[in-house]
Amino acid sequence: MRIESKEKGSENFYRECVNVLVQYRSLLKKPDAKLKDYFRLMRNYLILLGVFLVVIVVMNVMWGFDSLGFVAIAVLAVVMLLTGVYLRNMNKILRDMQANYCPSVLTLDEKGVFLARENGENVSMLWENIAFIRGFRESVGFLVGNATGISLFSNIEHKETIYAYVREHGIDVTVIDQ
Repeated sequence: MRIESKEKGSENFYRECVNVLVQYRSLLKKPDAKLKDYFRLMRNYLILLGVFLVVIVVMNVMWGFDSLGFVAIAVLAVVMLLTGVYLRNMNKILRDMQANYCPSVLTLDEKGVFLARENGENVSMLWENIAFIRGFRESVGFLVGNATGISLFSNIEHKETIYAYVREHGIDVTVIDQ
């Protein structure tokens, strides 16, 4: 079976793909777990950490700085920095995915799944290496069972076609429909 992708996916599609990649290891442990929006989560953490930082600085200004105050400020600043870097890296992956789109063909056969992109990049996954196939809101993901994080995604409009192919050909891969 061949699925041709000629149009660029929506931003929500790519955001979901990044969220899957970020949560890859936890999804391997619990494949049916709810997918969290890490973009929103990291942004909310930054806001909360910023509020705490301001409160601690104000408290220290009012009551006088001490070593515990300096430590608390330093720890919050470092955590904010790390959270900001994490969010920036997620956004960079999102922009790269969107910018590097090119038409592709996803092929499912008796051996596995093969993605051929027009720019010459090819990725193949054998069925025995795929931990599960999962339908999300915007995409269908093929996730490998090891910690490499290799995943292939198709637009959600192909979900029923993919599921039907797996059922009809008796492929021994867990299919999770959310």
